[in-house]
Amino acid sequence: MRWLKRIGLALVGMIAAAVLVLSILASRQEAREMSVSVEINRPPEEVWKWIEEPGKIRQWVSWLVEIKELTPGVRGKGARGVWVMEDRNNNNALMNLNYEVAAYDPGKSRTVKITAVEGFEGEVEYKLADMGNGRTRLEMQSQYTFHTWFVKLLSPLILPQARKKAEDDFARLKQKAEAGG
Repeated sequence: MRWLKRIGLALVGMIAAAVLVLSILASRQEAREMSVSVEINRPPEEVWKWIEEPGKIRQWVSWLVEIKELTPGVRGKGARGVWVMEDRNNNNALMNLNYEVAAYDPGKSRTVKITAVEGFEGEVEYKLADMGNGRTRLEMQSQYTFHTWFVKLLSPLILPQARKKAEDDFARLKQKAEAGG
């Protein structure tokens, strides 16, 4: 009977240690931020279409099922909509990401605020830099706030997966844009 008590205490101790480590990692700024960039052999005006036009966005953003435009035809500041995503990490459950364009400099940058009922919100900025000779650098910088304690706790595990997905999406964007699709 004594050994069962020791095993139980050891398990509780391991769980407490894991929660403590995740809590410390989650409190770091890196657990809430993400950056991804890609160089594309196309001029900025061509690349811009790929981050602004819903039909083109659907071609390179994985898991994206549908874009519902709440302000049809509006692309600049104040444009709103919903990205319907199929969360492959959650049995393909549908997740709605509500968005609003918060800042807009046509052909150069676009900042989008997103919110999800699943317990987070964020701000994603896309910046294009003309590298000359028909080449463009596209950078995405994002910051997130997690509202539920469990999602906050898991953010050090979630963000690396999200970064990998974004890198894969940017690779797909590069391929499609360079193919002239």
